[in-house]
Amino acid sequence: MSRRGWLAAGFIAAGAAAMAAGFLASGWWLGGSRMQGEPAPAVALTDLSGQTRTLAQWQGKLLLVNFWATWCAPCVDEIPLLVEAQARYGAKGLQVLGPAFDEPEPARAMAQRLRINYPVSADLAQADAAARALGNHNGMLPYTVLISRDGRILKTVLGGMTREQIDTLVQEHL
Repeated sequence: MSRRGWLAAGFIAAGAAAMAAGFLASGWWLGGSRMQGEPAPAVALTDLSGQTRTLAQWQGKLLLVNFWATWCAPCVDEIPLLVEAQARYGAKGLQVLGPAFDEPEPARAMAQRLRINYPVSADLAQADAAARALGNHNGMLPYTVLISRDGRILKTVLGGMTREQIDTLVQEHL
């Protein structure tokens, strides 16, 4: 290939990479950004004690739904920060929920080990259906959805968050 051909191929590749990066960064492909401001869908999750809970039962609370798995290192790293957030902001109206992409026993063991102080569910089919309903169509983890006190989706976050990011997110909406 001539030098001009290599330059053209390089520009095309760079343009395609820039478009792909913008597409991925936008979050559009997850569907979550399109849901902001929309009412949260009806979602039911069975917690580790066997009680079925719906998102609607926490109407009036700021709801932080964090999808995770025991085999997801960024998820496990984020859990202690969510435990802290629940302890710090629970009395002010925050409720964290933790649907796990796991079977009950591994999720229960992890919940005990990390002293999770918020409801955890562990039914793979339920977690997948709930994540999809809340905008995560690819099952990527961790995935967090913030739902307002009146039941509207405020924000979706793909990937682990720092303590500062969690605090900012919660404080903006409490």
